[in-house]
Amino acid sequence: MAFGKASFILDTQSNLNLEQILLLTTASLAANPRLVKEFECLKEHFKCTVICFSHQDWSAPLSQKIIAANPSVNFVQIDRKNELFSTIWSKVLHKISIRLNPFFKSSLRIAAFASNDKTPQLSKKTMSIVDQQKFTHIIAHNLGAFYPAIKSAKKSKAKLQLDIEDFHPGEMPYFNAQNEPDNRQLIMKKTLKKAEHITYASPMIMEECLSLFENKNSIERKSTVVNNCFSEKEFIYKLNNSDKLKLVWFSQNISLGRGLDQIIPVLRRYSDQIELHLFGNLYGDFAKQFKNELDNFITIHKPLYQTRLNLTLANYDIGLAIESNLSDYNREICLTNKIWAYLQSGLFILASNTKAQTRFLKEHKDSGLSSPMDEESLSENIKYLISNIDDIRKNKETRFEESKKFSWEREQIKLKNSIK
Repeated sequence: MAFGKASFILDTQSNLNLEQILLLTTASLAANPRLVKEFECLKEHFKCTVICFSHQDWSAPLSQKIIAANPSVNFVQIDRKNELFSTIWSKVLHKISIRLNPFFKSSLRIAAFASNDKTPQLSKKTMSIVDQQKFTHIIAHNLGAFYPAIKSAKKSKAKLQLDIEDFHPGEMPYFNAQNEPDNRQLIMKKTLKKAEHITYASPMIMEECLSLFENKNSIERKSTVVNNCFSEKEFIYKLNNSDKLKLVWFSQNISLGRGLDQIIPVLRRYSDQIELHLFGNLYGDFAKQFKNELDNFITIHKPLYQTRLNLTLANYDIGLAIESNLSDYNREICLTNKIWAYLQSGLFILASNTKAQTRFLKEHKDSGLSSPMDEESLSENIKYLISNIDDIRKNKETRFEESKKFSWEREQIKLKNSIK
């Protein structure tokens, strides 16, 4: 559902007494839970408008629930199928920019359009919105939204703010491999310089972003880590007394190449002692490869709205925070939603030994263990979990109470202060 020009003006007229904030993303609402947490905490003090994309996939019903739960927020959704001419135009600009990329390596516009085929479309939509309404702040939530945010902030004289969940130069490029790493670095460096304030989802991502600059002091002064916690109201304590050790993992999609294909063959050895519960959109290749396991010890659950999913985590013993594609440096330094959700649920965490997750578990003592992803190490750690199931369950309440020190109620104060 996309709001037209008339409805947008009508929605904003009753809130003229509030400062206006515009939030931008190239994702759908359901695929960007950090964005949702941000506008849900800001909407009490600001009039929020969100420009996002509408995807006709698993995210569609969850995105509609988010919209229904936030009637005071203006949502402008770009449906690429309905806005076909704009979509084709945006994709053509993307392809042209890739061709021009080697000849205009210092051009922010060329780099941005070559990096993401949604960026021209988002930029056009954003500029049309700022023509209608004056915003005090414009906040971009992913790399594809950075250029539209710069252009619209300059035009509307709004303060530019960034929220960085990933270190984009460290992500593996899937196209334009020769130029894309340089594009991402150029976009980030130029945008970070122009930003009024920058928030980061993890300490190591902030550290890597600062490393892009020879003189990082000016960037560091306007930088804040806002941890990816959830509201403490979304979690409950529940003691599990089942015969089998219950492991859980969630993501948008259940597919190969996510670490599951490395740990499931190990879990197969202990199938009479464990249950593995997976939440997400099941891909066919995964279902085909692990058909026997799905019939035996793996249970698939459909994607849930994040709040409901967090409440559901109380039913389990172990949360899996596993990564496999460590040639993607970003995976080494990011902290995913799931590791915070497991911590706040009181679950014991089994995490792959990335730099960020290893540091996380050292900082949150007794909350879990990190493991290399080779077969022998995983097997030893699974045996440890099975052997110590009673102690893990006994200490669950202690972990749950300890985790209350970390919540979105606390982290959002830093976000609000950065805007004030």
